Amino acid sequence: MILLSPAKNMKFDQTTNLFDSSSPNFSKETKHLIHKLRELTKTQIKKMMKLSDNLSSLNYERYKSFAISSKDNNNAIFVFNGDTYKGLNAKSFSKEEIFYSQKRLRIISGLYGLIKPLDNIQPYRLEMGSPTSDFIGTSLYEFWSDIITKQINSEMKNNEYEILFNLASIEYFKCVDREKIDGDIITPIFYQKREGKLKNIGIISKKSRGQMANFIIKNKINNINDLKNFNIDGYKFDSFDKKLGNIFFIKN
Repeated sequence: MILLSPAKNMKFDQTTNLFDSSSPNFSKETKHLIHKLRELTKTQIKKMMKLSDNLSSLNYERYKSFAISSKDNNNAIFVFNGDTYKGLNAKSFSKEEIFYSQKRLRIISGLYGLIKPLDNIQPYRLEMGSPTSDFIGTSLYEFWSDIITKQINSEMKNNEYEILFNLASIEYFKCVDREKIDGDIITPIFYQKREGKLKNIGIISKKSRGQMANFIIKNKINNINDLKNFNIDGYKFDSFDKKLGNIFFIKN
């Protein structure tokens, strides 16, 4: 099973509805969050998310018009448009690979909990690290942790997956209770050598995590040894920390 973070940037057009959509699993929880978000003023949204006036107004209107049972058809895997999803390049997937990703890939979300690639999602912004205690009484980590962890375990058990490939950011993976995951958690980490030092460059790592997800899906990777063959953009396997589950790739 593969985990990714969502992207702040989203697009909705004729290229994001290429397949019949599925429904997100946690509509009840999403409805509860939307109900609470609708109570916020533009100023509160601006402060909570540290947004500009324009983006605060945009998201204020998004919450007001959000429909839990939307009749639109927007596949999440095509809607998200950040660096990770440029690396993922889902539009290069064959139909078989899209359905394979629908079974194996999950996107952690502050609003939806856990998104399947073909889930029908709407425009929103709610980062997992947003300070939400004042209006929902808890953090989003606490709100989602048990729900997401149980769902991951359920899907891993049903599909007989033994490995969880964690390609989500630290911010998003914090909502998973790793001590309760029934399987091995493998986290790829990407470094570049610059001026004789190893550096983890955030924007590049985001794209690399998407490229790794693409590599796993296209090659149907289900073990550590095959994962070591990842060599996109000059990255090469360096080492594996079995105790922590971290697998390191370095670009010279």
